[in-house]
Amino acid sequence: MAINFFSLEKSEYELKQSFLEFLDMCYRYHLKACESLKQDSISDASVNEMAAKKVKAREKKRDIKDDCIWIISKDQPRANHLRFIVAILYACRDLERIAEQAYNIVWYSRKIWSLENTALSKTLKEIVINTLERSNEFFKNMITILRSDSDYSKYFEEVKTLIQNFRNEYKTILSKALLSSSFKDIESKKINHLDFIFSFSIVMKYIDRTIDHLWSIYDNFLMIKNKD
Repeated sequence: MAINFFSLEKSEYELKQSFLEFLDMCYRYHLKACESLKQDSISDASVNEMAAKKVKAREKKRDIKDDCIWIISKDQPRANHLRFIVAILYACRDLERIAEQAYNIVWYSRKIWSLENTALSKTLKEIVINTLERSNEFFKNMITILRSDSDYSKYFEEVKTLIQNFRNEYKTILSKALLSSSFKDIESKKINHLDFIFSFSIVMKYIDRTIDHLWSIYDNFLMIKNKD
């Protein structure tokens, strides 16, 4: 069967638009998570809303996967087209995980937000919110790059710098937190807040993992080489 390249290019363009919509969707989920964390308490409604968003992300991934399979079966794509489709498939897997991270951040933060309004509570909340905001700034930059029509390799050094800056700030924030008087009070006053510290560690790791997934998406798109 002859390959209809016009049909294939059109299918790939539509596929990329669906992926970008998915990318924007997950970014909005993390903005919503940050909005929830800025409240005095995290309600069941907020958690349920994030859970519903996680399901929508799973459905979006499924729909894009179906489109990828349809393109492969209908248009018999060659190597360069397959690289594009594979990049989309892998990237959507990462986006599904990013959506789950948004839910997990809100879920585990609820334990921290349930603390009495103490110095420890204030410290943990500020750290989580500030780190998530910095993560969302990186997310926004990655959307701009992935929406670009340029060769993605052009942004390699920029992305590496953005990630390194985030990592440095992340380590600095954690170091200051561990050395703060609020954390020292846990041991000195024998405060039983191990559950809260565990939740804090998990939340921070989920934020960090979001950065890893965004890097993975970019890395997969490097295979495309100017393919839209």
